[in-house]
Amino acid sequence: MCVIIFCNKLIKNGNQSEVILTRWLNKVETLERKRYEYEVILKRKLDEVDSEFDYLHSLCDDYKVRVNMGKRMKMAA
Repeated sequence: MCVIIFCNKLIKNGNQSEVILTRWLNKVETLERKRYEYEVILKRKLDEVDSEFDYLHSLCDDYKVRVNMGKRMKMAA
């Protein structure tokens, strides 16, 4: 948020310094790279969680089948 305020002040004051512009463009590029890296990491972690969730879900389904079979066997006996 401070960056936005600072940039707005530069624009309102009519600042045309190429050095400042280059510095801010470099900061933006650095932040974009970091954001991309974090998105890649987050996507990988979410994929891992999805995989674990799918495995857990299948285990629960198997357990439900076993419980229901046990109930039916008790009722049949």
